[in-house]
Amino acid sequence: MKFKLISLMLVFSILYVFSYQLYGQQPQSPEKSELVRADSLKQAEQQLENAQKEKDAATIDYAKYKSREAKETAKEAQRVEGDASKSAKEAQKALRTEKKAQKARVKANKQAEKATDAKEKSDQNF
Repeated sequence: MKFKLISLMLVFSILYVFSYQLYGQQPQSPEKSELVRADSLKQAEQQLENAQKEKDAATIDYAKYKSREAKETAKEAQRVEGDASKSAKEAQKALRTEKKAQKARVKANKQAEKATDAKEKSDQNF
């Protein structure tokens, strides 16, 4: 019985060692279906990456477009603001000029009245 047990253990250990060496010497090559599956997974990942890159590029392009549009709108607003400011200054200047002209007319009318009064007095004195 001891002999059978020892011989059986010896046989199993030798089989284990030989099978271990066989696995170590002959690497298992993946089957064709596994290679095809791995290739399709890589292609799917690349397609997802490319789609994400395209989406990112489109988002960046849209952001750049919106930025340019905002800058153009801001420039237009500044131009309109400048025009409005110039118009307001011109209107104030025209108002001041008109007030001066009115004062000058009033003054001229007063002087004309004084001149008329003086001429009437002088005509009465003669």
